[in-house]
Amino acid sequence: MFNNTSPNPCINIRELYERTLAAHSTIATARLVRLYFCILLILCSIIGLSLVNSIFVDAMVSDNNDELEKQVKELNEKMDKLLQQRNH
Repeated sequence: MFNNTSPNPCINIRELYERTLAAHSTIATARLVRLYFCILLILCSIIGLSLVNSIFVDAMVSDNNDELEKQVKELNEKMDKLLQQRNH
């Protein structure tokens, strides 16, 4: 079956497809396979990109929150000190 193999892997994959799958497939099967891969590609890419995007955004926001909370706490302490000094 694989007597004439080429050093090029793309040609080997194409020959494998032609000798096995293409010879036994119908138009309906080919369309179903295309539809399946299109749906799979679209859904997985949307889900995958959303997941990666949420991970990056969460990491960026969480890094910034700690520092901002510390600054807000320091400002509140300064305000409390100033108010105490003003009242006395």
